[in-house]
Amino acid sequence: MSLTWAQFDAKVRVFLHQYNDVAAAQALIDVMIPAGVEDLQRTIDYYQTGHQDTYAAADLTAEGYAHFGSLPDGRINLVRMVKFDADEGAGLLPNVFRSLKQASWSRVSAMRGGEVEAFSGMIALDPIGRRFAVVPGLNPYSRLVIDWTGVKSDFADEDVTPFDTKAAEAVGSFVLSKLSRVIDRDAAQETAHRRDYLQLKKEINGDVRWNAVVDDQPESQLEGDEDYATTVTGDSMNALFSYKPLIAGLTGGADTDLDGFHTFGAVGTNSIFYVVISGTPQYWRLEAGTTEEDGVAYVRPDDYDAETNARVWVRIG
Repeated sequence: MSLTWAQFDAKVRVFLHQYNDVAAAQALIDVMIPAGVEDLQRTIDYYQTGHQDTYAAADLTAEGYAHFGSLPDGRINLVRMVKFDADEGAGLLPNVFRSLKQASWSRVSAMRGGEVEAFSGMIALDPIGRRFAVVPGLNPYSRLVIDWTGVKSDFADEDVTPFDTKAAEAVGSFVLSKLSRVIDRDAAQETAHRRDYLQLKKEINGDVRWNAVVDDQPESQLEGDEDYATTVTGDSMNALFSYKPLIAGLTGGADTDLDGFHTFGAVGTNSIFYVVISGTPQYWRLEAGTTEEDGVAYVRPDDYDAETNARVWVRIG
């Protein structure tokens, strides 16, 4: 079960035992918990989180007919050229987009020079230099949107994390190894806690539940149509991922609330909805379960039924 950052932080401190009462250790603990989370995510993909970066023309460098920019430090999942309403002030229109085909970095010269075949809508990725090149270049009515998965250590207390109790135990061992070295100057204890941390990471990595989730992720979603297309937003959507522009709230039972959206026989388990609530983009996945609704991390559909539709919306980003 995923925890909020405040819940996760509290669970990690349970494993720190007597150090919670050592005043001189508190500043180090506050620093080492996020450091442990970063280290854990670099080893275990499942614990990495989803991010979305949006680029305007001013954020990129124009070279010939192409625009160049820096790639985020993570695994690229999806790249789109999205419509931007610059005249009416509506801003980004995420349901109106143009998918980009991936080109080899060796084609950058052709993209920069404006060769005819480069104008079908392409992006070239340089994994070594962490750069990208895109054609056609951006204009005032378009934005480049990159969805990626990577490391995150800066969480607000109420943020829902991908971490569970097992992760808390692992990070606890990571922090204990640092405390043993810095506070107690005990090399033997540092080594023992470090060994515990490595063993816990091995156990988590070997858990088939995590591997099943990671292995199901597509390696690339960059190929698509050359023209702008509007996503389907019908009530019978069974796709894994869909943008729902009409959903403006989480609870209340209205047609514009997430809990009021009809799910029984209409939305498949593990489907993901992308919604914007009070200007904040959010991702919700419909999972099997009986978790009570809290209106923050969990929302039960109004057609929830313990016998026939025991499913709940879980916020994943």
